[in-house]
Amino acid sequence: MADQKLKTALKWFFRCLVTGVVLYYLFLKIPFSEVLTALLSVKIVYLLPAFFLQVIMRYINACQLRIFTHQQKMDFSAFGLMKINLVTQFYGLLLPGELPGSIVKWYRLSKENKMRAQAAACIALSKTVNLLCLAMLGIIFFLIEMPYDSAAIAMSLIFGLIASGLIYLSIINGKVFYRVENFVNKFNLSKVPVSFQEKIGKVWNSMKRFREFPISSINYTLFLSFIYHLAGIFAIYLLMEAINIDVPAVSIIWIRAASIFIQLLPISISGLGVREGTFVFLLSNYNVSAPAAIALSFIIFGIRVVIALFGGILEAQNLFFKKSPIRK
Repeated sequence: MADQKLKTALKWFFRCLVTGVVLYYLFLKIPFSEVLTALLSVKIVYLLPAFFLQVIMRYINACQLRIFTHQQKMDFSAFGLMKINLVTQFYGLLLPGELPGSIVKWYRLSKENKMRAQAAACIALSKTVNLLCLAMLGIIFFLIEMPYDSAAIAMSLIFGLIASGLIYLSIINGKVFYRVENFVNKFNLSKVPVSFQEKIGKVWNSMKRFREFPISSINYTLFLSFIYHLAGIFAIYLLMEAINIDVPAVSIIWIRAASIFIQLLPISISGLGVREGTFVFLLSNYNVSAPAAIALSFIIFGIRVVIALFGGILEAQNLFFKKSPIRK
């Protein structure tokens, strides 16, 4: 237990260190006064629709997640799942990386019904579908534009596409599912704790339910994912317009995809530092100044914070005012 706490503390320290070092380096090279000037010149008229698009994205994600939870016989409404998404985002501001946020969502989904394996299966498939669609959009539009020779960006998008595609097929397609299962069974798992094997086995068995999906439901979840990402792309476009960043629409699509994949790396707090550095690097090829790129990143983070605060309010209601369970 003590070793686990030490490892957790060291991870927190490392991520805080990375966040601080990257931000310090950026502001060492880029005067903060110029970033502040860019932020003060923001056109408010573009911020409100961008904000509401971000809220709509959370609802779309909840609608998609409801399809998965319904397949697992879990009784949630889309509105109840949206509340869980907001509370998860609130805790995501405090937790480093994607995994801790997913654990919070898993806890919320399984808190009342104790269907822990089913909740984990739903979250895994939801993440996979959204990353699959994101990678598809990113690689297609990166290859269409080919703005410059960047093998690293292309390979990261291709890797994301292949990895998410294989995971998706292994869940949905029965033949692929059993091939993966047989492949895993060939390994000697005697050194893996039995309790851990049992938990993974329960999640894997819950995944089997998704193979019963009708084609119409599979297509609908993919459709919702594309709508989710299109809303995110349009929101980024509006924010760029708000601070006078002129970038082609094709470029916005793959830049957004690349930045999201990079932020999946659990090396900073809420993506701070990593997101700013990514935007500075990618947008510099379109003659976008570093202060403007950092201002864009801060606005994106600011909208995320405001939305997360709604989740904080919901959590406060549940903790202090004993409201009915969040799933209602």
